[in-house]
Amino acid sequence: MTNTKSSLKKTIEKTGGLPISWMKTPKNKKTGKTLDFARSQFHTSKKRYTILDAPGHRNYLPMMIDGTSQADVGILVISSRTNEYEAGFEKHGQTREHIILAKTLGVKYMIVVINKMDDSTVNWEEKRFLTISNSMRKFLNQVGYTNAPIIPISAYQGINITETEVHLPLWYKELSLLSTLDALPLIERDISSPVVISVSSSLVESGHTYIIAKILIGKVSLNQSLIALPSRRNYTVTGLYLDDNSPSLSTATAGENLRIILDSTEIIPKGTVLCVDTSTVVLGTSFMAELQILQLPPASVISAGYRCVAHIGNNVVDAEIRKLLVVWEKNKTMKKNPQFVKSNSRVGVAIDVVKPVPFNVYQTLPDLGRITLRLGTDTIAFGKIVKVLNQ
Repeated sequence: MTNTKSSLKKTIEKTGGLPISWMKTPKNKKTGKTLDFARSQFHTSKKRYTILDAPGHRNYLPMMIDGTSQADVGILVISSRTNEYEAGFEKHGQTREHIILAKTLGVKYMIVVINKMDDSTVNWEEKRFLTISNSMRKFLNQVGYTNAPIIPISAYQGINITETEVHLPLWYKELSLLSTLDALPLIERDISSPVVISVSSSLVESGHTYIIAKILIGKVSLNQSLIALPSRRNYTVTGLYLDDNSPSLSTATAGENLRIILDSTEIIPKGTVLCVDTSTVVLGTSFMAELQILQLPPASVISAGYRCVAHIGNNVVDAEIRKLLVVWEKNKTMKKNPQFVKSNSRVGVAIDVVKPVPFNVYQTLPDLGRITLRLGTDTIAFGKIVKVLNQ
């Protein structure tokens, strides 16, 4: 969720099993900053990983949401340099929002990396590490990431990334970053249901359409026919690749984030969902959602007719809260049909979007049942879709 590319590239080459070149998008190359999310692959002796490097700046939060919505594990990189951690963690910083979004977007495990421990203002000081980690631990527990590993590193020097090195301070006795990743439990996948694939990007090259996509459930095979939603066009899979240099696979299963070649010469819009059974995905414009309202701008409330932007899977679409159905008070009592709700409320609402988007209720397909609402540069609410109102 932040930039450590130059040093990590050295670490990648050092391990032998990781990719030789680090993938950067054209925007990132031009500015030297992470403005879009970039994708790459690496493997250890135990597991294979896909990296989705997402921006941290609040102006590019939609890109962060795109990348994070496809991830199973989040690595939140915090600067230990004097005042930098405090700037990110304070009320208007991005650290808290990133943790909340990661949880609501389905990131199952969170690892916090405290970087720049070699900085002259820190010098691997245990007191500074404990100050940050204790503060982070309290908030992580509140959000639901209990027992999240917190790891001190120097990305610039490549210290404590691939292995716990002998010149680390004696006060640190835990695992390195990659060892911590390898120690995480394997995530159970639904590979028996009909396949559903979420498209994050596409391009046309040499007479073929290439898409970057994640398999949400099921499995996909070469020569398999797929239906695209919302266009309802049919495509055939002609290639399955983990990365640019890997051989073509015959089959790929749920959880894989890969490059797929289709028998087409047209761009597949981001947010398109590919499936074999359209009954597994809803294509609609209206649904009921349970939302947690975050901190709204001063003197602001949400009422019927409130307009915002909704993130559903990889889709970003204009939306309107058509009706407030219920608000749950702090004592867990329900108030039906409230006229308005304030910050930090938990509410049930009816939402309309301006065009049909592929989704499903959270209980059936969590990856397409999560919703995040934003207004301008602020995330105002998150939650889950619980009922289809219009298809």
